[in-house]
Amino acid sequence: MAIFSTRFYNGRDEAACDIEGYKHALELALQACPSDADKEHVLREEAIEVTRHIIDGIRDIIKRDRNVRDLVLNKGVIPLATWTDYLNQLSHQSLIRLKEKIDEMQRELEQGQIGGFPGTMFLYNKPTFVTFAAFYSTIFALAGIKK
Repeated sequence: MAIFSTRFYNGRDEAACDIEGYKHALELALQACPSDADKEHVLREEAIEVTRHIIDGIRDIIKRDRNVRDLVLNKGVIPLATWTDYLNQLSHQSLIRLKEKIDEMQRELEQGQIGGFPGTMFLYNKPTFVTFAAFYSTIFALAGIKK
């Protein structure tokens, strides 16, 4: 079961993120793991869960904003379906590969065909990859993966 949840963040507000609380909870979960493989599984699932919150935010905006719905669903400027599929596939791959994919997704969102989409997410109080950068850093640091 994932540790990451809305109790550790408040929308898009990076300052409201409880990184230390999350790190402590994650370290406790890792201490309970009997093997390194179990620890890696926990960390991988955490990275996927953090990313799901971003994808869920995009889905919520699609429901609320007709223009965004057209851009994402009809024109495919943000590959939302592909991202969801990647997350399911990556749950069986290494943490390094997962980190690479998350970095790629961040670039697609920030530099994609919708140049202002992160701004739209900000207006709707939705988290982005930048909002959760400290959570990702915590996960990958505990895994021993450098930026």
